[in-house]
Amino acid sequence: MTWEQSSSMVVMLTTQVERGRVKCHQYWPNPGGSSQYGNYQITCLSEEGNSAFLFREMTFTHSETAESRELTQIQYMAWPDHGVPDDSRDFLHFVSLVRNKRAGKDQPLIVHCRYGQLFLSFFLLVSYPYTLNIIMCPSVYKTLL
Repeated sequence: MTWEQSSSMVVMLTTQVERGRVKCHQYWPNPGGSSQYGNYQITCLSEEGNSAFLFREMTFTHSETAESRELTQIQYMAWPDHGVPDDSRDFLHFVSLVRNKRAGKDQPLIVHCRYGQLFLSFFLLVSYPYTLNIIMCPSVYKTLL
């Protein structure tokens, strides 16, 4: 999907493991490593971040054509499995970082979470005013309909 849609960014709204249970399998190589998935070789060039989120820079290379593309994965890890974060600043900072990283790009953004749509919906709702480049107070009810 990432290659087909020419996406340059994946937003991952989950940890890999929480409370000893796997929430999302690692689908990317470790920093400095490469993995082959069908016709695509993915190389993780770097990984950096803090306790709330991680940035990973990767390259995708099509094995048959040798065409390469850059991909950024941004992972938010501070949303608890049950409930909401005690402090919203990390999440709002995360949304701002995603927005800044996408500035000037028109490729589709791929967003996924562990299960359910609540967190994903919240991320999209908070991000929505920025996609329009206007400041507004959206109607939550109308936006979610």
